[in-house]
Amino acid sequence: MTDISERLRDEPMAYDGEESKGWSGSTFLAGIALGAFVGAGVALLFAPDAGWKTRRRLHRQIGDMRDRAEDKWDDLRGEARRELVRRKRNLKSDAQRVAGRARDIVEDVKERL
Repeated sequence: MTDISERLRDEPMAYDGEESKGWSGSTFLAGIALGAFVGAGVALLFAPDAGWKTRRRLHRQIGDMRDRAEDKWDDLRGEARRELVRRKRNLKSDAQRVAGRARDIVEDVKERL
């Protein structure tokens, strides 16, 4: 009997058009499915808590994340409102300054005529 390394070296695994040699798509999918089943089994064996505990913890964590997101949204909305008020005040001040300058220019022009 030949050594396995010699057989692997002598028999190429490249796909050459024949289903009997090389890897096929169905073999690959079967490997993916087997890996998923083995992974799920291992996850169930090593799960730290019972399913209901995990669901309760996840529900609580999702609620906490939602609350934090709402708080952040409220903070952001408050910052946006404050910035809007500040810019509106600055714009009004700038508009008054420009209007005053325009009045001064118009008066200057009237005096020269």
